[in-house]
Amino acid sequence: MKRNAQKAWSVVLAASVGLGAAAVPGVAGTGIVRAGEKSRGTLLRTETVRTKAVNTGKAETVRKEEITLKNLKQVTEKIRNYSVAQGKAYVDVNNSPLLVSGLIGEIYIHPKSTPKEQKAQTAMTRRVGEIARYAYQKLMPSEREAIPPIPEGLGYEYPGAGGADYFVSTGDPSRDNPLNTAPTKKKEILVVSFGTSYTDSRTAAIGGIERALQAAYPDYDVRRAFTSQVIINHILARDEEEILTVREALEKARAAGVTDLIVQPTTLMHGTEYDLMVQNVKANQGKMRVSFAEPLLGSAADSDEVTNADKKSVAKAVAGAAAKDLGASDIQSVPKDTAVVLLGHGTSHRAASAYNQMQYTVKELGYSNVFIGTVEGEPEETEVNAVVKKVKKAGYRNVVLRPLMVVAGDHANNDMAGTEEDSWSSRFQSAGLTVTNQIAGLGEIPAVQQLYVSHTKAAVRQAEALQEQIRKVQKMHVLSFSGKAKKNRRIRLSWKKLSGLDSYEVQMAKTKNGKYTRIGRTKKIPFTTKAYRSGQRLYFRVRGVKQVDGRAVYTGWSKKLSVRVK
Repeated sequence: MKRNAQKAWSVVLAASVGLGAAAVPGVAGTGIVRAGEKSRGTLLRTETVRTKAVNTGKAETVRKEEITLKNLKQVTEKIRNYSVAQGKAYVDVNNSPLLVSGLIGEIYIHPKSTPKEQKAQTAMTRRVGEIARYAYQKLMPSEREAIPPIPEGLGYEYPGAGGADYFVSTGDPSRDNPLNTAPTKKKEILVVSFGTSYTDSRTAAIGGIERALQAAYPDYDVRRAFTSQVIINHILARDEEEILTVREALEKARAAGVTDLIVQPTTLMHGTEYDLMVQNVKANQGKMRVSFAEPLLGSAADSDEVTNADKKSVAKAVAGAAAKDLGASDIQSVPKDTAVVLLGHGTSHRAASAYNQMQYTVKELGYSNVFIGTVEGEPEETEVNAVVKKVKKAGYRNVVLRPLMVVAGDHANNDMAGTEEDSWSSRFQSAGLTVTNQIAGLGEIPAVQQLYVSHTKAAVRQAEALQEQIRKVQKMHVLSFSGKAKKNRRIRLSWKKLSGLDSYEVQMAKTKNGKYTRIGRTKKIPFTTKAYRSGQRLYFRVRGVKQVDGRAVYTGWSKKLSVRVK
């Protein structure tokens, strides 16, 4: 996208000041029609064109109009409410790189707050995405390269994003299973990822993890959810592949009658993405019993000089994969003048210490030629300048860059291996080192896939243990339930204490077959009611309560008891 930005914006500027596309070197006609522009000695006026709407054959009148930065948002908002047929008919008359940019801006948006709004947004994205894709495909190759980023200052949610690469294929979407159908079993594993629009990486990495989990747990349905709405919309618009949000996946699970849900995040650590995902699941789980599996690097710690079994497993797996791709048998066999830099995302979250812990881990494993960096430069020890300095100081002449990320998406392809001067590859080259980029996500490594399987196994065991606690409580019944009317018009209720419970719920009805309502919850036995009307016959029952995983679980009811008030 960046490499085309200057040329693309030159086209937009030419259009906005009334110059033809030919005024921009190396760019063919843009299809931008400007009312009042002089062409071949005549005045080109806005005209009305009679056309047949695509897919319907119905004749519609489409007005050819000028599209500039001044009216782009107005035009694309209008198209947002069109049918696909109307939108394509409009494109047939008014297509331009700038129009495609604005249409991308309409679908490059945040998630909505309610299920109803989200459903409407998905329908709009599918419709406008098809129109935008149609417009992109109708452009000449040189015009496609001239598609500018989403313009600033017009009200689009993500100005500066999108651009010429938005509709460029990144692989075969037919090979990727979005796992978006309704589950058919009572137990489900939901694999939650931030997501990536890089199709081949998504299929190999995220899909590889999902396939490993399904093979390990055939009694569960494995389903997918992404947390990035921007990526979900991108994939839907470009590839017509629908990936569910966490909320949508949980709605399908609840509707299908799923009772037990294991959530396996593909995140590296307990960072911001993990925290938001947990909040999202808890807000939408309904009555499903949910267990959360650990992220890839396991539990975090405050100190930088600490490690765990998960970090060691990941370090061994990715270092081994890097060595193998270099033709070496292991990381110690890599040429002595070659360093391996594993590049993570980075975070300002307190979990950022995980990156320093990974540096400590590779040191503990004896991998002196392995360094940890981050795109965001947080923590500061992992910032590009700091890592380049460390690698050069150690005397290395060659460096291998490889993602410490689940998928090899935008960060791996652009921030790490890109040709821009601020990419990690360019920065190392500028420092005089020879760079080899290995663009492969952690999720593609079989050993890493099995680590996710082991994390899910731990969550399954935890869920099974909780289920056993629940079954044990539910099998209990309150025994020896008795009551005695006191002279002060109160009733004294007593029963045999059950071990392991937190409290007891007492209910009362005013008639033999009447509705029981709760009159109290108590930890103490006996329980004395408030005063009631003398001579009144009342009916009571009691059950035990235990909190299991933050939810109330109840024993069976006692026998019903009838007592007359004195």
